[in-house]
Order: sequence, then C-alpha cells, then structure tokens
Amino acid sequence: MEKQQWGWRVFSVFLLLVFLAGSLVALAVAVDRWRSEARSRTVELVMDYPSLYELSLVSGVPVAQAVRAVASAGVNALAIGEQTVADYVADGVLQAVSGQDLAGWQALSGRLPPAWQELRWNHIYPDYTYVRVAPGAPQGAANQAWEALRLRTQILGAQTLGPGRDTGRVLAIPLNLDTVLALGLGVNQRQLALARSAGLAVVLRTANVPGLTPELLRQWLATWPTGAQSRRDRVIFAGGEALGYPNLLEPMAKALRERGWPLVTVEFSAQKGMNGLAKRLGYQVVRAHSVPPAQQAEMSPPALLDRYLLAVRERGIRLLYLRPVAMAGILPGSAAPPGLPSSAPGGMVGTSTEGSLPDQTGTAVAGMDEMPAAPQGQGSAPETGRQLWEDNLHFLGRLRESLAREGFTTGIAQPLPALVTPRWAPASIMLMAGAVMAAAIWLLTRMFGYSAPGGWALLWVLGELGALALYLKGYTVLDRQLWALGAALVFPASAWWYAFMRLSGGVAWLSAPSETPADQAGRQQAGPAAEPVPPAAGEWKAWLWAVGRMWLAAALALVGCLFIVGLLGETRFMVQIYPFAGVKVAHLLPLLLAVLLAGWRISRPLPVPPWSLRSLGATVRRWGKSSLKYWHLAVGLVAFVVVYVYLTRTGNDAPVPVTGLEQAMRSGLTNLLAIRPRTKEFLIGYPAFLLAAYALASPRVRGWAAEAPPWCQTALRLLWLAAASGALIPLVSLNNTFSHIHTPLEISLWRTFNGLWLGTVIASLVVALLGLVLRVWHPHPQAPQR
Repeated sequence: MEKQQWGWRVFSVFLLLVFLAGSLVALAVAVDRWRSEARSRTVELVMDYPSLYELSLVSGVPVAQAVRAVASAGVNALAIGEQTVADYVADGVLQAVSGQDLAGWQALSGRLPPAWQELRWNHIYPDYTYVRVAPGAPQGAANQAWEALRLRTQILGAQTLGPGRDTGRVLAIPLNLDTVLALGLGVNQRQLALARSAGLAVVLRTANVPGLTPELLRQWLATWPTGAQSRRDRVIFAGGEALGYPNLLEPMAKALRERGWPLVTVEFSAQKGMNGLAKRLGYQVVRAHSVPPAQQAEMSPPALLDRYLLAVRERGIRLLYLRPVAMAGILPGSAAPPGLPSSAPGGMVGTSTEGSLPDQTGTAVAGMDEMPAAPQGQGSAPETGRQLWEDNLHFLGRLRESLAREGFTTGIAQPLPALVTPRWAPASIMLMAGAVMAAAIWLLTRMFGYSAPGGWALLWVLGELGALALYLKGYTVLDRQLWALGAALVFPASAWWYAFMRLSGGVAWLSAPSETPADQAGRQQAGPAAEPVPPAAGEWKAWLWAVGRMWLAAALALVGCLFIVGLLGETRFMVQIYPFAGVKVAHLLPLLLAVLLAGWRISRPLPVPPWSLRSLGATVRRWGKSSLKYWHLAVGLVAFVVVYVYLTRTGNDAPVPVTGLEQAMRSGLTNLLAIRPRTKEFLIGYPAFLLAAYALASPRVRGWAAEAPPWCQTALRLLWLAAASGALIPLVSLNNTFSHIHTPLEISLWRTFNGLWLGTVIASLVVALLGLVLRVWHPHPQAPQR
C-alpha cells in the first residue's frame, strides 16, 4: 500500500509538471493570437454595383456620379459583375434570337429573316438560341465576345453553323434565350472603368462553370485586371462553388497568388472548393459579411448598422458587402413608382437583328451604364428618390463613424497576420494534449477514488502516442480538433466537480432515506467527516461562500478555454476554414454527466463510500429495480424538452427561433454593455449554480429540509438535482464562447466577465427571494446535526 501511495505521489507530481508545461505553451499561443488580432483593424467597405445602379435610377443621380459619391462617403471598392451576352447585344456586338422565333417567322412568311437566311431549316430547333456577330461590330470586341461565348457553351453542346453571308458564323446553343443572355463572358470592362475613374478597388463577382476547361479558365482570367493598381482588387465567388472547382483549383490559386489577392470567404456561406484554395494560398483569407437582399428589405437602417458593427467587432469580419438601404416601394423587391423600371435591364434584354423580327423576339435596349438616369417628368427626380439617395449617403457616413468609434479604420482589408507556428508544433500539441489528459485523470481519480498509478500512467501514454500518431499521419487538423474537444469536455466538468459537487457528500437532507438497518448502521459508522461539507454559519456567509464557489468554478473553466485557444491557435482555424468540431457533443456530454452524478448523489442512502464505481453500479441496479410512476414520465418529458431547446439553440442555424422579447433584451444588453453576455449563462446557469451551492451551506435550508414531510424532501432533492445539473451550463457555455476561434479574444473575455457579474447579480436576487420565502415558512433556522 505504501509503495502504491508513493507511486501515486510521483505520478501526481509528473502530471502537475506536464499540466504546467502545457499551460505555458497554450498561454504563449494565446498571447501571439492577441497581438495578431490587435494588428488587424482595417475594414473594407464594398458597394454592390447592380444595387447602386438601381439607386441611381430611382434618385436621378447619374451612375458615374453615384460611384464617385459613395467613394467620397467612405466606400473602398466596387463589386462588379461579368460582361453578359445581353451587354454585348445591347452594345451591337452580338445578335441573338430564339429558335422558336425563327421557326415562327419561317412558318408565317415562308422564309427566314434576312440576317439568318443562311441557316437551313434542319438547323433550327425551337428550344435553341442562335447567336452571331452583328454586322459592323468592332473586330476586336467581336472576336473577344465570340471566342468567350464559344468556350463558355461548348461544354453544353453548342455547335458552330455557317457560313453566314456577313460573318460566316452562327452559334447554335441548346439553351433558351433568357439563359443565354444572362451568361457571363468575363469581367465587365465598363463597370471596371467606372470603379477606376473613382479611385476604387474592384471586387469581382463570378460564378463557377460546370465542366470548366483549362482553356476557358485561361480565357476567363485574361479578362481580370492586372498591374500594380490591381493589387488592391479581390474576387468573390457566387453560388455554391469556387471558380475552378473541382479540378482546376491549382491554376485558380496560382492566378490569385500572381495578383496578390487573398481569398474572400463569405460568412454563413458554404462553398465547395474554398478549403482547397485556402490551403494552396497559405490561408491568406479575408472574411466578408453580406446581408441577403430579402433580409435587408425587412431591416431598419439602425438594425442593419448594428448587424454590420456586430460582425466586425465580434466575429472578425473585415470586408462588408453593402447594398443601398431600401425603402418599401422604392427599390427592387417591392413595386417601383410609376414610370420607373422595376429592375436593371441586365440579363432580360432581347435581340437586335437586321430586318426586324416580330415583336415576340424582344427589342434591343441600351447598355446598363448608358441608360438614362430615370424618367424625370417635369425635369426633377421624385422627392422620394432624392431622399433615398441622401439617406444612403448618411448611412454610409454613420457606418464609417461607428467603425471609427470602435477603433477600426476603413481601407483595403488585409488577411489576418499569420500566427507563428513553431517548428516544434508536434511537441507543443503533445504537451497541451498531455495537460488535457492530466486534467481528465485528475477528475476521474477524484470522482471514483481509483488510485492505482500504473493504469492511469498507461492511459496517459496511450493518449500521447495517439496525438503523435495523428500528427505524423498528416491529420493535424483532426488532431487539434479532438484535443480541443477534450478540453471542452474535461475542464467544465472538473471545475463543476471541484468547486461544487464534491462538497455535497455530507449534506444529510440530500441523501435518500436508508433502506435497511444495515444502511442505517453504515451511516452511523461513516461519521460527519465522510466528505467535506460547507460551513453552516449563517445566511450571509452561506451566500458569500456560494458566490465564491461560483467564481472559482468559472476561473477553473477558463483554464480549459486557454487550451482550446492554444490547440486551435492557427490562422486556418481563426479564419473559420476549419471550425471547432463537436459543439453539440461539448454541450450534451457534460450535462449528462451532471445529471448522472447529481441523481446518483440524491438517490444513494449512504454518504460513504463517497464516489466509487461500486457505489455507482449499486445505484444503477437500484434504479433498474424501481417501479416507473407517472410523475417519472412527466419529469422525463420536461427534461427532454429542456435538453432539446438547450441543444438546438446552439449554433447559427437553430431551429428554435429567438422570441421578440429575447431579441429586445439582447439589443438592450448590447447597447448597455457593448459586449452582450450569453443568455443561458447569466439568466439560467449562474442562478442555478448559486442556488444549488447556497442550498448546501444555508442553515435555513438545512433546517427546513430536515423538518419537511417525506414528499416535500423528495421534491426538494429533485429541485436540487435540476439546479446542480444546470450549474454546469455556464461552465460549458464559457468554453463554447472561446470555441468560436474567429471571435477576437478580447471580445470573448469581456463576454465571459459580463456574464459572470451579471449572473451573480441576478442569482443573488433569486437567492434573496428564496431566503425571504424561507424566513416566512421557517422563522427559526437550525441546521441539523450531522
């Protein structure tokens, strides 16, 4: 026995040293991350060109003047689209007509229109679209447009027909007319020139092409801006895939490297191929936030401003993709005022041909940038449009000022400064993993009293070998994610156990009634020192003791946050290419452990042995032999609903919606505290913790519980079970706060502190109310003798 105790002392010292070493490594990573975040304070404001064009139509401000105005108001870049077939048609470079219209003309007149007479009848299919170069089109633009369209549609089965009388080429495309007109053929050079004239950078909007070929990709990239001025430009991929996915990510990454462009990822938008591009670019990533038009139409300008500021301040967003603030009945999404177009004439233009086609073929319209500003009636734009224009300039000014107050500057956003990843990364991971294993072993041995050092030492070695094997096999992301998840599981449970749960063993009113005379004899033999018991020295001291235990638990849980930050302290995690894995598991498993241990505590008749596997087995067997009652089902149903809401409210896509009252409370707390604490911490978790701890130390609670009838004691034990289980919620939530690696550390620390002090205030009020009720029911408290 002495040899085993000596071995355990040596092993305990070893675990302590490993824990301290791992803590120092994690702290060094956290400091490096703090400095990196402090250097990233530039936010880029990008204006969506199509939406700005719509605003210029409504307000009567020429589009070139509108671009210069938003640049003066603080916008740094203009998001431009692609040159579509419709744009080339409007410019007189291409001509397009549907096969249905050609067939209709043929049926009515017995011949094809003059421009299309070289087509034979068997070349005309109603569901095709036919495109040719317009007579007299500039040769350079015509060749560029034709080649781009040919490459764009060849994978769809397009065929070149001819010879035609004027150009010798007709392209038969197996798509309807509207789809062909909307096809992009490279960067819109007119929009690019507008941005350059206003001194703005450009953000290209482009989508992936199914079956993209290397030749088409090269042609596509040839239209992108180059040169020294283009170093400020960016590209954002539209749709669900990055350009080049799945087989051409390497040339796509090479093109971005040559131009010095970081990868722009849009928050809450999962796009295939982005992880591969980010890895090839060394995780040089700028994270962007965009409000979908449908959501923005329902938001007031102050709410929209708050959303942008929240994204920048609390989620590390450094590029804001802006659209003009809309008013009902003014901008697209609602009915336009009489005489104003409801949308920009982009992909819905018709065709222009020599010899007019019937009206059903559509008519040619001017290019988007050459449209008149708006129908102006008697020579002045509508007052609503002018007011809308002024409101948008005012909004841009307020956004820029609000960012400045938060300590941010506007400009061209740069990727997050890379964190220094030491060459001894495997050793650092193993040290931090060893520290997590040491904490887990400490928890298990203290809970169950198992003191054989050999088995625990073997378990620790196996954990270290597993961490090293994953790293050497190349699963570095998985390695870090697994151990970060382990820290999120172990440290909240350890804090809960050490600061609170282990002290409940000697509180008599929590123990179930003894079942046999042997149990009663065992209780008498156990004595008052079976487990440490909090002092019962008065209500004030009981409250102070409970508050101290709560703050101690929060401090211990913060140690786990340090390891999460250290293990995931790399750029690839901070830009959310790889997130923290296991959010639901980290929320559920500690809660199940709390319910099991607290239920075990209130159901066992003896305080000794305090926490052992044998005692746990006996308790489980006793539960299995118990008869099921209706109130058991009711309690189980309530518990299921609570756990369901608790789990589903985690994450950004929670199916349980936020109520209007809660949203108002969140907004109020944000305005009051700047950094809003988590609701489940200050309103649920910390009050539950303080109540459960206070019930252990309060002489009034002890005296009242000892004199209560059996059914009331059972109810009290169930209520304590719920409070003791809920006491783990804020500790888990605290670790979850730091699991959002993209959130700056400063914000996470303030969120934690605000939740703790606000939770202490609310919990103290709840305890005071409970004390008032007990004072009425039990005016002379007397703690029972143990």
